[in-house]
Amino acid sequence: MEINVGMLISGSLLGGTVLFAWSGVTQNLPWGFRAVGKVDSAPELADRVRRQTGDGMFFTTDGVSSLVVVRPQNYYNPARYFGLEFLTQVAVALVLTAVLSLISPLGGGQKLAVIGLVGLVTALAVDFQYWNWWGFSSRYSLGMASNRLLGWLLAAWALERLVV
Repeated sequence: MEINVGMLISGSLLGGTVLFAWSGVTQNLPWGFRAVGKVDSAPELADRVRRQTGDGMFFTTDGVSSLVVVRPQNYYNPARYFGLEFLTQVAVALVLTAVLSLISPLGGGQKLAVIGLVGLVTALAVDFQYWNWWGFSSRYSLGMASNRLLGWLLAAWALERLVV
């Protein structure tokens, strides 16, 4: 039940790489991210939003409910996306490695069960609250929750076999 710094570092890198690759694969599945539709470009809408703000989130209920995220055009930078995504996955893997280390006396199946339960807590606390409060589609919410849960289990399996 001791957390070793070397194990955390190697677990973060291995698990982060597994999670980064997994999230790349799941971006192409027909749920989760692919369930987000795109509104045809409407210059008048963009101008109205730009006049109100250049940054933030807005919820509208004028005839239809919508959640609009507004960022300046330069926000959309693939290098920044990929860099932050990888760092985020490394941070997730750091926590997964720490949890697996703390529950090391358990058997492999029990460790994966704990990670699965943590994943379910996350889905309930994040994906299904967004589904409820913000109207995220069921296909998106279930897809993101499933992708995260399966990714965490895959990373935990690799970490348990090679690091912890």
